[in-house]
Formats: sequence, C-alpha cells, structure tokens
Amino acid sequence: MRAHLFPGEADQWGNAMTDAYDALERGIQPADVAAKLTRAGIDVDPGWLTSRFGAVSPSEAAVAAYVEARSADIARLDPTRDELADMVRRIISADALSEWWVAVLSAHVPHPAPIDLIFHPAAGTPANEMTPEAIVDRALAHRPIEL
Repeated sequence: MRAHLFPGEADQWGNAMTDAYDALERGIQPADVAAKLTRAGIDVDPGWLTSRFGAVSPSEAAVAAYVEARSADIARLDPTRDELADMVRRIISADALSEWWVAVLSAHVPHPAPIDLIFHPAAGTPANEMTPEAIVDRALAHRPIEL
C-alpha cells in the first residue's frame, strides 16, 4: 500500500493521547486535558475525551480524533481497488488503525456502510464472496436507489 494512504501524524497523536489518559487517571479535569491536547494540535471536546477514556485504548482514541480532524484529507486520497482490499484485510484483522481504514474505505466506495459488508454480510452469502476483494467489488458496485 502506498505510504500516503497511512495517517501521517497518528503516532504523535497516540503519544499525546497516552499522556492525556495518564492525566485523566491522575484526576486532572477533562477540560484541562483537552486544552493541553488543543495546544498540541489535537482539537477534542472534553466530553469526547471523557467518552473515550476507559472505553478504548489511547491509540484507538488518537486514531478516532485523527479521523475526525482529517476528513478532508481522507476525501482527497485515491486508493486503488487492491489498496481498498488491503484496507479490508486490515479491518478484519483489527489493525490498530482500523478506524482510519474504515474511514478511508467508506469515503471511496459508493456503498453507504461498507463495514456491514465485512462484519454483517447478507444471510446466505457464500464464503467465496467474503474475500476482501469480493467485499470491495460489492462496495464499489453499489448503486443508490433513485427515488
């Protein structure tokens, strides 16, 4: 997969989020922690931070914040079919950047919920149609119903 498809500053955001989680564990107020993150270039709401703390790992929270902050960048990416299939593989394997891969995949296929094709396929879907390539083909082939 081409390097530009990977999130650029996610590692730095992960370190900052780890520090934020440590501060929350020490009893520092979420508003103060969020303000410190903002100074580091990560703009999160204290409520957002509180909802993630304890529910997901710092690295998962960092990726979620990164995805929210980079939606315009995600839209400009131009992944190939093979790269989309690699993203599906990474999502299936619970890659640490899964939320990033879901966001990129979702932005570049017409299917409204490609994650459902991965984890909630239609009943009776044959196993040979559950390969990453087949999932991408289904997501790319989707055409919205015109009303």
